[in-house]
Amino acid sequence: MLATVEDWNELNNQIRRDMKNAEYFLLNYDVEMQSYENAKSESKFLPCAHDEISGARRGTMAGHPTEANAIKNINFDEHYPAYTWLKAVEIVQRGLGERKRIFLNVRRRANARHKGRGKQAWVAYVQQHYISALQERYFSEMEYIGERTIHAWWSDMIRRVVEIHCRLETAR
Repeated sequence: MLATVEDWNELNNQIRRDMKNAEYFLLNYDVEMQSYENAKSESKFLPCAHDEISGARRGTMAGHPTEANAIKNINFDEHYPAYTWLKAVEIVQRGLGERKRIFLNVRRRANARHKGRGKQAWVAYVQQHYISALQERYFSEMEYIGERTIHAWWSDMIRRVVEIHCRLETAR
């Protein structure tokens, strides 16, 4: 036997955690991205760790400010815990078609309105408001979106975010 029951259980727990993280970052992308940008802009005012270690001078002499800023940004991204999740959501969002982008926006609004009320509340909200959003976009009658389709689209987006996140982590 190659894997023990404990290994299997741990793997399943990791997959569940990744799915929950992907769902969280899909739903809260704007808030988390704002936190990331705030933290990054605040870090620009902090001294670089490698400046202090190498004993670099901070005089008025010309240096390499662009290079130093790029290195600081890369170091910040490498150490920011949510960076790869945000990057994965960004990549998935860019790859979505127009209808799925509308779906994602409606799903995010449903999350904001129906926190803690169970999944069925958000599904009903999405069914109702997705059609309205499509009608606004296309000015015509749109067909009904079923509960299975909603769940399938949402699960697909979550799986794609997890897959991209894992590839980004592996590439680090």
